[in-house]
Amino acid sequence: MVNIMKAEELINERNRILDRLVQYFKQTEGVRGIFIAGSIPANRSDEWSDIDARIVISPKDYKKILSERLQHPKNWGNLFFNNWHLNTIHCVSHFRPFIKVDVFYYSVDSFFPTPWLTLPIHVHFDPDGVIAKTIAKSKGMEFVPTPDDVNRHISMSIATAHEIFRRVHRGELFYAEDLLNYFRKSMIEEVNFVRKRPFENIERNGTPDLKTALATSYVPLDKTKILEALRNLLPAYEKNFQW
Repeated sequence: MVNIMKAEELINERNRILDRLVQYFKQTEGVRGIFIAGSIPANRSDEWSDIDARIVISPKDYKKILSERLQHPKNWGNLFFNNWHLNTIHCVSHFRPFIKVDVFYYSVDSFFPTPWLTLPIHVHFDPDGVIAKTIAKSKGMEFVPTPDDVNRHISMSIATAHEIFRRVHRGELFYAEDLLNYFRKSMIEEVNFVRKRPFENIERNGTPDLKTALATSYVPLDKTKILEALRNLLPAYEKNFQW
């Protein structure tokens, strides 16, 4: 397939959408802060990177602005579609030609210090210093999982491995493949747990043996091959996650 989307065009359109988003929320009554997280402020973005926006809102206006999260993106560019879940505080919007914008909405009274605010961010609007104060209080915080986090994660991973084995022997190979993918995802998440850091790209930060184990575990819908993939993943799991 020929790539007809040029890098410069994608980056320029993303910048235009970001500018419109910032100006839109600056003019929205009740918005008390706007900042961007993710790869853009970390200087790791390319033409395929999305916009990770965070909007901080006064408590009295929060419910209204959040309830309209599917409408806001219509003001930023050539909206293609929204992707969202019920009872969540964010919305993912996709724009033509190929731009993705992920927006989280926070109330001032629930915008707490977090290790995520120790990562690079770009503050675009902070008239009351709400963001600056919360960043200052976040300084020194680490991504340290609690014992309950560790126990829950390990138990889920091992239970998933058991379920893969069970489903394969029941002939439910589609389900087994789906669980195998979940087991891989758990392994990647635990890399970040062990290293006390937020989720990062496994291609960039995974050990060679872990990446090899993961890469060779993508197999056809076949009983023998799925079990072989599981057998190959388990030693890598045990080696990389010595809690």
